[in-house]
Amino acid sequence: MKIEIMDEALRDLRKMDEPHLLSFQKIIDKIAHAPLGSRHMKRLPFFSPRVGQGRIVYQVEKDTVYIIRCFTTHDEYERWYRSIKK
Repeated sequence: MKIEIMDEALRDLRKMDEPHLLSFQKIIDKIAHAPLGSRHMKRLPFFSPRVGQGRIVYQVEKDTVYIIRCFTTHDEYERWYRSIKK
């Protein structure tokens, strides 16, 4: 599958230190090979696998995986989730 990293996700990744970045890259590589093997978000078109205490949020359309956001902490993810859930 083709991976497209959206602008917000790129900003998130650029803020990370090297250990976090390596962990996220490893999961992104796994997503490229098996995109539907992650937890699906209720009533939203996104998947959100865990990466340590954080999460990656992505969407699958045809043969492309769109990485929407990358969060290093659960609190960041929860704030984002509440903002889009409304």
